[in-house]
Amino acid sequence: MDQAAERRRDVRTYVSPPALIRRLGSAERVEILNASYRGLFIRLAGAAPPLNQLLKVEVQLPTRTVIVHCIPVRVVVDAAGRPGIGVRCFALNG
Repeated sequence: MDQAAERRRDVRTYVSPPALIRRLGSAERVEILNASYRGLFIRLAGAAPPLNQLLKVEVQLPTRTVIVHCIPVRVVVDAAGRPGIGVRCFALNG
């Protein structure tokens, strides 16, 4: 098993619901690649936000929209140069 996977506290689920990141007066469509109880990994089209910046992610589920408050804790750039961020969610209710 990969060392990074061993350090994870929660199981990751591979999902890809439509989502938006709202930050500082702008909205960006993003692609969620996976989710866990405490966080998400999100692929971005534009530049990654600074670490620890408060973000609001709107996730479109089949029956409703869920708003998640989170902060980026990791930035990863893939081989094609596209940034992705690992975010930690907080203040979850329900």
